Amino acid sequence: DVIREKLNCLYGKILLLNDMVLFRCSSIKDKKNISKISIGNFISTSTDFETAENFFSYDGLNVTYVIKVKSGTPVLVIPYSVKLHIKDNQKILKVVANDDQNEIILFKKHLKVELEKQEEENDEIFICINASALDKTKSLL
Repeated sequence: DVIREKLNCLYGKILLLNDMVLFRCSSIKDKKNISKISIGNFISTSTDFETAENFFSYDGLNVTYVIKVKSGTPVLVIPYSVKLHIKDNQKILKVVANDDQNEIILFKKHLKVELEKQEEENDEIFICINASALDKTKSLL
């Protein structure tokens, strides 16, 4: 896919200047899928927990990943969002500039991760992860 190739080429162009806490929320059907933080190489996160909560589908178990990312980790900053709008009873996707989604993309196969803790409460799972740049090309996720 051309878009993925272009995004992968951006690896290392933007590095976090400071440590940062990012959030990713998703819903899974089976607990065995907990470690699958994303399907591909890109992990979409938000700097805002309430924004990340919008990505729960509420079908299955809700999982919140709290990712503590170290400075120097390569990221992509996304100043746009693709949102679903309904116009004349039709669903259309629209690119929104300067959106409040506060999206930061992590490169999964270049991350070194360490599980800090995992808790379950009211059918919701919270996973705290420490993440930093991986010197090797192998991922732990």
